[in-house]
Amino acid sequence: MEQLNPVDTGKKVSHKTEKKIDTRNVKVNDKGEVEVNPEIVVAKTSAHFGEKVYGDITDKIEQASNQDINLVKLTADTFKKKTLAAAKNIAKENGLTATTAEHIIQQHSNFLAREVQVIQKQKNIKEAQNKVDLKQAIEKSQDNPEEIAKAQTAFENRKQQIERGYKEKLTKKVADQTKQLTNQTTETLLKKAEERRKIRLRMIFEHVCVALLALFLHF
Repeated sequence: MEQLNPVDTGKKVSHKTEKKIDTRNVKVNDKGEVEVNPEIVVAKTSAHFGEKVYGDITDKIEQASNQDINLVKLTADTFKKKTLAAAKNIAKENGLTATTAEHIIQQHSNFLAREVQVIQKQKNIKEAQNKVDLKQAIEKSQDNPEEIAKAQTAFENRKQQIERGYKEKLTKKVADQTKQLTNQTTETLLKKAEERRKIRLRMIFEHVCVALLALFLHF
């Protein structure tokens, strides 16, 4: 009663409350799926992940591309290590569990690793074809030293070209996909949070309807 404004009889009553009630609706598309404002997604992604995370992942993969290691596994492990903490923070801020964040990051880590694997296979195919071309060139040379030297030079040039192209493509793919996947991580988490809110609102609405029906039947 203390929150009501005193007014004269016959005038409209204006109510003031100490706390504003959040009456915004959960946005859904034509299919009934929850939608999240893209600007919010971009802002949160930038705040929680940022250029340092993108750079760290890209640099790690680029440096490892010259080493004799399992680059596919390293890619998955690096992405997970560099992004999981941020994803958990977003989940916590929006009332979701750490497990939810872990599941999303694991999926995206595997996806990025498969993209790297595809690039590696493409490189292997080009290298194999380069060896075939060298062999055929030597066979056609009829043991001509000049032709053989020319074929070997062409082979080495092509080998270097393949290696440069591989590194450039690998670096660009990892950089682009890292930004895209972290953005998708944020969007997925926010959508899951809004979906939970949508369910809660529906439950509240149903509860109110039942209460009103009971009240109506009582009278």
